[in-house]
Amino acid sequence: MNQDRTQDWIQNPFVEDVTSSFGPSDKLTENLIELASDRALELKFQNVTVSQFWLEVKGEYKELSEIAMSALLPFGSTYLCEVSFSAMSLIKTKHRNRLSVQNDLIIAVSDIEPRFDNILAKKQPQVSH
Repeated sequence: MNQDRTQDWIQNPFVEDVTSSFGPSDKLTENLIELASDRALELKFQNVTVSQFWLEVKGEYKELSEIAMSALLPFGSTYLCEVSFSAMSLIKTKHRNRLSVQNDLIIAVSDIEPRFDNILAKKQPQVSH
Protein backbone atom coordinates (compact mmCIF):
# COMPACT_ATOMS: atom_id res chain seq x y z
CA MET A 1 0.00 0.00 0.00
CA ASN A 2 1.60 3.25 -1.15
CA GLN A 3 0.51 5.91 1.31
CA ASP A 4 0.92 9.62 0.65
CA ARG A 5 3.05 10.92 3.51
CA THR A 6 3.12 14.60 2.51
CA GLN A 7 0.35 15.43 4.99
CA ASP A 8 1.73 13.56 8.01
CA TRP A 9 2.45 16.94 9.57
CA ILE A 10 -1.30 17.43 10.04
CA GLN A 11 -1.58 14.44 12.37
CA ASN A 12 1.62 15.37 14.21
CA PRO A 13 3.45 18.61 13.35
CA PHE A 14 6.21 17.71 15.81
CA VAL A 15 7.65 14.75 13.87
CA GLU A 16 11.31 14.62 12.95
CA ASP A 17 11.16 15.68 9.29
CA VAL A 18 8.52 18.32 8.61
CA THR A 19 10.51 20.10 5.90
CA SER A 20 9.53 17.62 3.16
CA SER A 21 5.85 18.56 3.43
CA PHE A 22 6.12 21.72 1.32
CA GLY A 23 8.64 23.25 -1.07
CA PRO A 24 12.20 23.97 0.12
CA SER A 25 11.79 27.75 0.57
CA ASP A 26 8.06 27.93 1.02
CA LYS A 27 6.49 30.27 3.60
CA LEU A 28 4.37 27.38 4.84
CA THR A 29 7.52 25.33 5.48
CA GLU A 30 8.98 28.17 7.52
CA ASN A 31 5.76 28.42 9.54
CA LEU A 32 5.69 24.66 10.07
CA ILE A 33 9.31 24.62 11.26
CA GLU A 34 8.56 27.51 13.61
CA LEU A 35 5.48 25.71 14.95
CA ALA A 36 7.39 22.41 15.35
CA SER A 37 10.09 24.09 17.41
CA ASP A 38 7.64 25.67 19.87
CA ARG A 39 7.77 23.56 23.06
CA ALA A 40 4.62 25.15 24.55
CA LEU A 41 2.60 24.18 21.47
CA GLU A 42 4.01 20.66 21.61
CA LEU A 43 2.76 20.32 25.18
CA LYS A 44 -0.64 21.69 24.15
CA PHE A 45 -0.72 19.20 21.25
CA GLN A 46 -0.29 16.31 23.69
CA ASN A 47 -3.28 17.40 25.77
CA VAL A 48 -5.94 18.06 23.10
CA THR A 49 -7.30 16.37 20.01
CA VAL A 50 -5.68 17.02 16.63
CA SER A 51 -8.58 19.10 15.33
CA GLN A 52 -8.78 21.07 18.58
CA PHE A 53 -5.06 21.82 18.35
CA TRP A 54 -5.36 23.22 14.83
CA LEU A 55 -8.33 25.35 15.89
CA GLU A 56 -6.35 26.76 18.80
CA VAL A 57 -3.30 27.73 16.70
CA LYS A 58 -5.40 29.32 13.95
CA GLY A 59 -4.59 32.82 15.22
CA GLU A 60 -0.83 32.33 14.92
CA TYR A 61 -0.64 29.91 12.00
CA LYS A 62 -3.76 30.66 9.96
CA GLU A 63 -2.67 29.11 6.64
CA LEU A 64 -1.38 25.90 8.22
CA SER A 65 -4.51 25.61 10.34
CA GLU A 66 -6.82 26.06 7.35
CA ILE A 67 -4.96 23.40 5.34
CA ALA A 68 -5.05 21.02 8.30
CA MET A 69 -8.73 21.60 9.02
CA SER A 70 -9.72 21.11 5.40
CA ALA A 71 -7.86 17.78 5.40
CA LEU A 72 -9.30 16.69 8.77
CA LEU A 73 -12.90 17.70 8.04
CA PRO A 74 -13.50 17.11 4.35
CA PHE A 75 -17.01 15.74 4.73
CA GLY A 76 -18.67 18.03 7.25
CA SER A 77 -21.81 18.40 5.19
CA THR A 78 -22.24 14.64 4.74
CA TYR A 79 -22.83 14.29 8.46
CA LEU A 80 -25.60 16.90 8.38
CA CYS A 81 -27.16 15.17 5.40
CA GLU A 82 -27.18 11.81 7.18
CA VAL A 83 -28.63 13.32 10.37
CA SER A 84 -31.35 15.05 8.35
CA PHE A 85 -32.23 11.89 6.48
CA SER A 86 -32.43 9.89 9.72
CA ALA A 87 -34.61 12.54 11.33
CA MET A 88 -36.90 12.64 8.31
CA SER A 89 -37.28 8.86 8.29
CA LEU A 90 -38.37 9.04 11.94
CA ILE A 91 -40.77 11.92 11.28
CA LYS A 92 -42.40 10.42 8.17
CA THR A 93 -43.93 7.18 9.32
CA LYS A 94 -47.02 5.30 8.25
CA HIS A 95 -48.97 6.86 11.11
CA ARG A 96 -47.62 10.38 10.65
CA ASN A 97 -47.67 11.08 6.95
CA ARG A 98 -47.65 14.84 6.32
CA LEU A 99 -46.76 16.36 3.00
CA SER A 100 -44.54 19.06 4.49
CA VAL A 101 -42.00 18.07 7.13
CA GLN A 102 -39.93 21.24 6.87
CA ASN A 103 -40.73 22.73 10.30
CA ASP A 104 -40.48 19.38 12.08
CA LEU A 105 -37.19 18.62 10.34
CA ILE A 106 -35.70 21.99 11.30
CA ILE A 107 -36.56 21.37 14.94
CA ALA A 108 -35.22 17.80 14.84
CA VAL A 109 -31.86 18.76 13.29
CA SER A 110 -31.28 22.11 15.02
CA ASP A 111 -28.95 22.42 18.02
CA ILE A 112 -31.02 25.30 19.36
CA GLU A 113 -33.45 24.30 22.08
CA PRO A 114 -36.94 25.75 21.74
CA ARG A 115 -38.10 28.13 24.47
CA PHE A 116 -41.29 26.33 25.37
CA ASP A 117 -42.24 28.83 28.06
CA ASN A 118 -42.27 31.66 25.46
CA ILE A 119 -44.15 29.54 22.94
CA LEU A 120 -46.77 28.48 25.47
CA ALA A 121 -47.18 32.02 26.81
CA LYS A 122 -48.25 33.18 23.33
CA LYS A 123 -50.91 30.48 23.03
CA GLN A 124 -54.38 31.06 24.39
CA PRO A 125 -55.60 28.17 26.56
CA GLN A 126 -58.80 26.52 25.45
CA VAL A 127 -61.70 27.68 27.55
CA SER A 128 -64.45 25.28 28.56
CA HIS A 129 -68.01 25.99 27.57
